[in-house]
Amino acid sequence: MSQSIHPDSAKKAAGDPGWLELVRQHVASLRYGIVQIVVHDAQVTQIEKTERVRLDAGSSSFARVKNSAWQVAASYVLTGEENSWKGFTPKRNFNPASGGWGAWEIAARFGQLDVDDAAFPSLANPATSASAATSWGVGLNWHLNKKVKLNFDYEQTAFDGGTSDFLDSGEKVFLGRAQFSF
Repeated sequence: MSQSIHPDSAKKAAGDPGWLELVRQHVASLRYGIVQIVVHDAQVTQIEKTERVRLDAGSSSFARVKNSAWQVAASYVLTGEENSWKGFTPKRNFNPASGGWGAWEIAARFGQLDVDDAAFPSLANPATSASAATSWGVGLNWHLNKKVKLNFDYEQTAFDGGTSDFLDSGEKVFLGRAQFSF
């Protein structure tokens, strides 16, 4: 079910807290779905709420599940630049002719996922699906300049539950990525 609300009663002003209260009300009334805010000329002009219901394939029943997950991640710039979630500019861009090799960053993360028991067996087959996962990874990022970054990552995940060979052996993967900003 999708619903659009024009917050005329909230005076549409970005500074007016009335639109924020409308958002709070729609979030509070939502079991599973999305609340979106549409802005035009720096004013909130529309609030959209989409409610979703998950159904078991081939059945008219549905289950309410609450999965939990967490992750911790950290990185350190080896070449001395100030690290930031917004990114950074290498002190010396990649240019071997002038001795510039860009910036080098190491990264690590660790996380876990626990799938709600209510998901089994109505939404997932307990014999073939994982009920939990623990994952860790390390990475080396090469920032050639502010606009180009190469990532080299190793990730390993161990799964609990299920009986497939894949779940028993876990996942080990090496990833490479080139990232261009413009």
